[in-house]
Amino acid sequence: MAIDIHALDSPNTTAKGFALTSAFWMMVATFYGLLGATELVAPDLTANMGGIVFGRVRPTHVNLVLFGFVTPGLLSAAFYFIPRLLRTRLFSERLGVFTVIAWNIALIGAVASLASGMTQGREYAELIWPLDIMVVAAFGLVFINFILTVKNRQEPILYVSVWYMLAGVILTFCTFALGNVIWKPDSGAWWAFPMRSCSGSTVTTSSACC
Repeated sequence: MAIDIHALDSPNTTAKGFALTSAFWMMVATFYGLLGATELVAPDLTANMGGIVFGRVRPTHVNLVLFGFVTPGLLSAAFYFIPRLLRTRLFSERLGVFTVIAWNIALIGAVASLASGMTQGREYAELIWPLDIMVVAAFGLVFINFILTVKNRQEPILYVSVWYMLAGVILTFCTFALGNVIWKPDSGAWWAFPMRSCSGSTVTTSSACC
C-alpha cells in the first residue's frame, strides 16, 4: 500500500503518533505489570523462562511505564498545544514523525535488551548505553522542533506552559545524560539523576503545563 508523503505534513501527525505510542505501550506495560504480579503469587509459573522471570519483567514494566506510556503521552499533549498557543504550525511534522519512529525503536530495543538480561543494574537506569544515546537524541530532536516552532510563532505572548515544556525537555535531556554518564559507558550510572529525570521532570512539567 502506497504511503501519501503529504500526509506526514498534516496537522497533529506527530501528536497523534505519540498518543498512539503511549496507548500501545501502556497495554504492553500493563501486561508486564500483570505478569510480574502473577509471578509474586506463583513464582514457579515462569521458572525456566529466562526472558520473563520476575527480575527481568519488573524493570521492563517500569521502563515501559516511564518511557512507553508517560513520556509519549506528555509529548503528545505538548505537540498538540504548543502550536496552538503560538498560533502557528509545528516547525516540522516530518521531523516529529521521525522522532516518534526513533522513540518506538528505542522502546523495542529496551524490551529486547532487558528480556535478554542486558542492563546497567540500577533502578530507573537499566537501559544500556546505545539506548541511552537514542533517548537523549530523541529529546534533542523534540527540543529542536519546539524551539523552531517558537521562533516561527505568530503569537507575541509566550505563555508559561510553553516555557515549562521547553524547560522540561532540557531538564530531562541534561539529567538523563548526566545520570547515565553517557560519555563514559563503562562507568555505570549515578542512581539519583536518572530517577529524578524520569519521574521528577515529567511530573513537574505535566503539572505545570496543566
